[in-house]
Amino acid sequence: FIDDKQIEVMFNAMDTHDTARLLTLCQGDQRLQKQILTFMFMQIGAPCLYYGTEVGMAGGYDPGCRACMIWDTAKQNRQMLQFVRQLVHFRRNYAAVFKPRSVNLEI
Repeated sequence: FIDDKQIEVMFNAMDTHDTARLLTLCQGDQRLQKQILTFMFMQIGAPCLYYGTEVGMAGGYDPGCRACMIWDTAKQNRQMLQFVRQLVHFRRNYAAVFKPRSVNLEI
């Protein structure tokens, strides 16, 4: 049985060091990547971004997913970074929405 406390601390990730990067899984479709990130940030639990996802890093399975962080801001997708910042801002400002709630329905 999973209770509300466990659900509240779920670790939600769309890409990790063991998977292809999200942008690669989206075949370079940044619009789809934004939709998936939005979905992740709207779920109960803790959204987890793998380093580089916020600046549009691509890469296939290991070793492609473990490339060094792109620190050169000229090579980063700054629009994606701004989008992720907006998701974080929204989540912080509306934290109560992301708390698990039990609802009893009578049939």
